[in-house]
Amino acid sequence: MGTDFFNYFKLYPKYKLRIKAIYKIISIVFYDTIKHARQNSLQGYRRALEKDDWRIAADPFRLKIGNKKYIEIDLDAEKVIIAEKENIKIFVEIKSIAGASILYQFYAAYGQYEFYRDKLEENDIDQALYLAISKIIYNAVIEMPELSSWLEKHEVNLLIVNLETETIERWIKY
Repeated sequence: MGTDFFNYFKLYPKYKLRIKAIYKIISIVFYDTIKHARQNSLQGYRRALEKDDWRIAADPFRLKIGNKKYIEIDLDAEKVIIAEKENIKIFVEIKSIAGASILYQFYAAYGQYEFYRDKLEENDIDQALYLAISKIIYNAVIEMPELSSWLEKHEVNLLIVNLETETIERWIKY
């Protein structure tokens, strides 16, 4: 495509504005679709936690890491267990892993997870961090022994959610 594409504009300049407009519309629709899908997915995880009697304290939780820089962890949740007089607090980073390579997507998700975990530790915040994934993705992960053993080795806490029923399927804490 490269130079031929741009030479096209030199030959037919009247189409340049039309193509730019079409490109802009496609970009907006694509971005909107992705944003909408992510928002729906986020709400599914949130509702699953709320169904399990977790209270969402922050959506998102913002942590200052520099003069003007913040990281945003998707959810800050807490659950009060009256019988044990205990207040459990967690952070949940939600990942909708989509794309050609689950392995590559998990690689990126782990990097973000580990960065957040380090920043929480540096700020003396003693709250467990969970990587939330859908049941479908989890089932794909356990079929890859190298990935599931890697997650265990690096002690990645997982929250597995069934997004169809908006229920928590499983907690994996290391």
